[in-house]
Amino acid sequence: MLFYLYYFCTNDECKFCAKVSLEPGEANTLSALGTECPLCGDSLRKRSLYTDGYDYRGLTFKEFIYATNGLGLPEEIVTHVEPIVGMLESSKIVKVKAEEFDDRCVIKSVTLNNGITLHFAASGNGAVVYKATRRNKKCQ
Repeated sequence: MLFYLYYFCTNDECKFCAKVSLEPGEANTLSALGTECPLCGDSLRKRSLYTDGYDYRGLTFKEFIYATNGLGLPEEIVTHVEPIVGMLESSKIVKVKAEEFDDRCVIKSVTLNNGITLHFAASGNGAVVYKATRRNKKCQ
């Protein structure tokens, strides 16, 4: 039997809310995890009741875990090569987030002039684009 919990962003401008569908036992796992808003990075607070004025996103338990741990909302998760290659070939890179690790440069993300940020991770086959985000200042 499914039940729902609502997680609201503590940033009043953000208005993000996750309506998380849970199986029995999954709620105990959620209570042990930290929850960070996938849009603005502020913390989320749990409520058991609906509240007007929020941007509700219906998420499964797995989708919520992915989103609150930086792996992206379902619409951000990249699975196809063509759109990514097309964006990289037709857009200019305007920002690169990188860090040094073990005397090597690690590129974490690139932001394109179309406002989309591509987030990278490592794999045995090369860099993986695991999510593509487009954020605005109010996170809506």
